[in-house]
Amino acid sequence: RDETLDAGMLHRLALRQQHLLEIGASRNAQLAAHLTQLQSELEDSTRELARTRERLQDKTEEACASAERETLLVQLLDSLGVPASPSPSLGAVFEEAYPP
Repeated sequence: RDETLDAGMLHRLALRQQHLLEIGASRNAQLAAHLTQLQSELEDSTRELARTRERLQDKTEEACASAERETLLVQLLDSLGVPASPSPSLGAVFEEAYPP
């Protein structure tokens, strides 16, 4: 009789262990899928960040070039005796923030 109980208990324990393993495998599969999704989103975000940095660099270069042109124009006008003063430009702001 004890052997029958032990066999029944062992069988139930084995079934329970199998069920827990199946739950664990399912959870691992869900986590793996979520990780794949997160990696893809990270790659997308990294590419978008690189594009944003390129656009910012282009805008910074444009602003700096504009500020240089304005400075040259003011110097030219000054040399011709025409009073002129540079306006506070976005280029100047960028030059201060990001010196060459």
